Amino acid sequence: MGRLKDKALEFLDSLSNIRTRIKNGYRQFFDSLNNSWQWVHRKVAEIVGGSIPKGHEVHHKNRDKLDNHPDNLDVLSKEEHRAIHRNERQERVNRITNKLSSIRNKIGVSSIQAPNRSNIDRIIRSENERINALFDSFKASGTMSGSCTRCGGSGYLPQFSHISGGVCFLCGGSKEIGFNDFENFNADDIFSYEDDWDDFDFDDYDDGYD
Repeated sequence: MGRLKDKALEFLDSLSNIRTRIKNGYRQFFDSLNNSWQWVHRKVAEIVGGSIPKGHEVHHKNRDKLDNHPDNLDVLSKEEHRAIHRNERQERVNRITNKLSSIRNKIGVSSIQAPNRSNIDRIIRSENERINALFDSFKASGTMSGSCTRCGGSGYLPQFSHISGGVCFLCGGSKEIGFNDFENFNADDIFSYEDDWDDFDFDDYDDGYD
């Protein structure tokens, strides 16, 4: 196994001299002998363990699709592979749902301690509610990732141009979202009472929200 693992690592090192590309989040290399694109993770698994049986797939243990080190790959039946991701997805759905519910319950009416605080509280509540609704739709879609529905896939929220340059706070400007983005979201971390809000900023927000 050690010799085969070394051979797989040599193949990975050789990719610097071979045409490669990213497709669906996975790395491919161009096989000049067969004049076709091949999956790197499947090639590594084949080098180490031989031909992949029909109906089997290669699983990335750490969920990083670009980490094709042989120690990170497992050959599993399609049913086993689907079960792992299905259970993991449900765990993350439950974790994010609980977090967003906690955030929603925590947001209440605060006494006004600074100018515009009531408006900022309103925005925090609105954004938490919006992200909750977006997560429900994302969860119902059954996908693991997709175009950001908060910014419409633009990566930018013009009504928040005075906060972090208007970069979408859900996708971080990447234009794509996944479970991690919902899990890391908290409107309280984004909007501060010390932010420099002018009256026209609130107007822009209301226009953007409508």
